[in-house]
Amino acid sequence: MSDRHGPDCSRVGWEACSSGVFVKAELANIVAAAAAAAVSMPEDFRVSISDPAGKTAYPVSSFSWLLVPDKIHDQAKKAVIIDFRKQG
Repeated sequence: MSDRHGPDCSRVGWEACSSGVFVKAELANIVAAAAAAAVSMPEDFRVSISDPAGKTAYPVSSFSWLLVPDKIHDQAKKAVIIDFRKQG
């Protein structure tokens, strides 16, 4: 449900986006926000998703970064990191 008057206020995760439409905090709307921010992302990746453009872009979104070395000599650590990446 989304409309210009907003959803039932008892529902959690609904926010008004920049176009005035209420959107729910769900994967598709967060992806829309990330896609809007990626259009003008600088080469150094310093970007903030703050009230992105789009009727379905969830306004309270963010990126997460994971820095992983090219080579991991400790096989136990390597296995944990590989498993963690597969879960995301």
